[in-house]
Amino acid sequence: MMEKQHYNQEAEEAVLGAIFQDNSLLQGTIINESHLFFEQHKILFTIMKELHEKELPIEMIQVTEDLERKRQFDAVGGFRFVAHISECVLTTANFKYHEKIVLDHWKVRESIRKSGELQSVLANQKDFEKAQTILQDIEQIQTHSRKESFSLRDAMIEVFEGMQQDTGELTGVDTGYVALNVMTSGLQRQNLMIIAARPSLGKTAFALNVAKNAAKDSVDKSTGEIKKGAIVSIHSLETPTNDLLKRMICAEGNIDASKMR
Repeated sequence: MMEKQHYNQEAEEAVLGAIFQDNSLLQGTIINESHLFFEQHKILFTIMKELHEKELPIEMIQVTEDLERKRQFDAVGGFRFVAHISECVLTTANFKYHEKIVLDHWKVRESIRKSGELQSVLANQKDFEKAQTILQDIEQIQTHSRKESFSLRDAMIEVFEGMQQDTGELTGVDTGYVALNVMTSGLQRQNLMIIAARPSLGKTAFALNVAKNAAKDSVDKSTGEIKKGAIVSIHSLETPTNDLLKRMICAEGNIDASKMR
């Protein structure tokens, strides 16, 4: 009985109804059928996913046909149910809000279920390793907020479209080093670069030069417009701030660093 208190029928219907209005919402949603409470909603969501994967439209006729083919049409409530869901929202503007409501209720239900498992394990089996696993599951439930999978087809389409639009120019931030730009096409978002070498070979100086070059304004060769440099943040665990600044001044002014000490 406790689990039945933790659901929101209107929010689930709003999520499904919004997908009817805009099929592309299904691609970026963070929920799946397991997050829904009502069985007919789970069935409908599964049908929607299958249609999307087949690149078929998610609309009343196609959905009804698939439900009948799978002999699930009566199980969900027939035409009246499908029609109600397809017409229950007038706008998709609140999709993320309703999506979050659905996910929050699922978190509560799953946490209650896992807590029951934990209580049973501690009371009967005394299996503390399994209890630890359940606690980790509960923590993962509470932090669940992103899509767990992606469509390989959609990802490949995005990659190929990017390749077709490639103009040969840097796609990332200019490092100031031609060879490095050729290999990386500039500093890219979400990429981590590690500079490794023996001591006193210029790792810090090189990193500072890359940072300095990235922060510089540049001129777009095709349009002549000035492009603002990147915002750069430098964190050092061993070199004092003043020493870093001196190195940057020397590099910019072609000053012998030994004369700045």
